[in-house]
Amino acid sequence: MAKTWSDIRAAVIDSTEPWPERARQAELAYRNGGVYELRYQMAITAPPAIVVLSDQTMKGMRDLVRQLIAGRRFGTWAELQSDGRPWFDAFDAMRASMRRDLDPSTLPITVDQP
Repeated sequence: MAKTWSDIRAAVIDSTEPWPERARQAELAYRNGGVYELRYQMAITAPPAIVVLSDQTMKGMRDLVRQLIAGRRFGTWAELQSDGRPWFDAFDAMRASMRRDLDPSTLPITVDQP
């Protein structure tokens, strides 16, 4: 999903193409990114809480692409980030949960203060 998101972001923010082409590039990135396939892999291999976060992330990307195709435009990374905050947070939480599920020792350790 990270590669797909990177490709969508590049189409929306980094591209110098006119907007209809940017939206088309974002749609292609989503379609070619295998997001649905990855979602099904998550559904059969990940704990339920991670599957929920995966669904939220996938649906957020899908909704973004649908908005772009319908004519939504973003001028800056901050604007895109603000609009996508709920699913960006789900994406971050999914990655942290996956790390914790695979190896809890990779998470930051908090030090108790006396």
